[in-house]
Amino acid sequence: MGNTMTINEPWKGRRLARDDEGVTTLEITIVFPVFFAALMLVFQAAMYHFAAQVALAAAQTGARVTAIELNQTTITREKAISDGQTAAIEYLQSVEGGRVQHVDAKLAATGSGQIQFVVTGDMIPLPFIPPLALPISRNAIANPEIFTHG
Repeated sequence: MGNTMTINEPWKGRRLARDDEGVTTLEITIVFPVFFAALMLVFQAAMYHFAAQVALAAAQTGARVTAIELNQTTITREKAISDGQTAAIEYLQSVEGGRVQHVDAKLAATGSGQIQFVVTGDMIPLPFIPPLALPISRNAIANPEIFTHG
């Protein structure tokens, strides 16, 4: 009858022993890749959240620089926007460590005179995840600084 025999254990009674060698190895080969994939998804989600927060801070930096420079009489509007873009991109690259590529920083039009600065880009996924571009877009609104002499 093959490799089966009867085992008598006093606390369990009689049971039929089976040849179940290799079952643990099979379970590990099925469970481990699923667990590993779920773990990598968590890491990728954390990296995306971090990159999105850094993009938001870059948009705030660009909006702040643009708002301050727009009210100076010696700086043109184009120069203020260019300086805001430069500040946002430099902030993004210095803090984030290059996880965002194809960065675009621009001033969006608002009807209320506020400055809306938008930072968009594609996040580079972690090396062991299939290559796909994860888009990030964050915007910040700043009020122009108006200095008066009283």
